[in-house]
Amino acid sequence: MYYTGCVRTALQPFMKTQYDYWKKDHDRVMAEMAATMNYSIHETRENKFFKYGIQVQGMLNFHQVRNWFSQTYGFASTIANDLIDNEHWSFHMVYQTYMIYVKGDEELAWFKIRYGDQS
Repeated sequence: MYYTGCVRTALQPFMKTQYDYWKKDHDRVMAEMAATMNYSIHETRENKFFKYGIQVQGMLNFHQVRNWFSQTYGFASTIANDLIDNEHWSFHMVYQTYMIYVKGDEELAWFKIRYGDQS
């Protein structure tokens, strides 16, 4: 009988793989980026959709935040379309102005846990 592929050994659970080293460095870099995130929070005008606007400085930071919101609450389209397809969040981009709109206190609290509280 011939086996193809990798053979498991008793030491395998204790051995570090290349992924383990990459994951450690990736987590460190992400923590540093989160600690240096530059943003400001504003209350929006009275409306039934969103209570807060988060202005993120820089396109790369905006992309990172938008990706996190997509993974956490699902995809959303830009608010400029006048169509709210995600009740938790939306975004808007204009030349060098990057805004994330969130529904309420719960979404804002999760954002602050992830990216640090700057208030």
